[in-house]
Amino acid sequence: IEMEKIGRFEDGTLASCIIVEGIPGVGKSTLAWQLGRRWGKKEILQHFQLVIVLHPDIQQAVSKWMSTTLGDNVLLILDGYDELPSEVQVGDGSMIGRIIKGEELPKLTVLVTSRPSANRNLHQLCRILEKCQYIEVVGFGE
Repeated sequence: IEMEKIGRFEDGTLASCIIVEGIPGVGKSTLAWQLGRRWGKKEILQHFQLVIVLHPDIQQAVSKWMSTTLGDNVLLILDGYDELPSEVQVGDGSMIGRIIKGEELPKLTVLVTSRPSANRNLHQLCRILEKCQYIEVVGFGE
């Protein structure tokens, strides 16, 4: 998939959740950071007013800030979901889980990167969510 098409379906509707999966070292984090960088340069994802890229070491701190916004026109990129403690992942009391499920900040679009071994819950969630896009990273081309 081309970066410009991430988050949009063929009919033009926006995804509410985007799952990015790939084996270690294939480029999931590179993709996440490139999306943030290229949005900042106004090259892609301009339908979002804000793009936030979070790695596990700062996700918990920012989740408190996120609770003060509605998430309208915001893309939240959660890089390294599989590196989060299980209680922070999709779970009953998890803020991150509630955001991914759309229970908190329902207008927010969330992009989640994860290794395949750690995201069975994400696959199940993507099947349940109305507008979920699934991307498998196998490497980068020219």
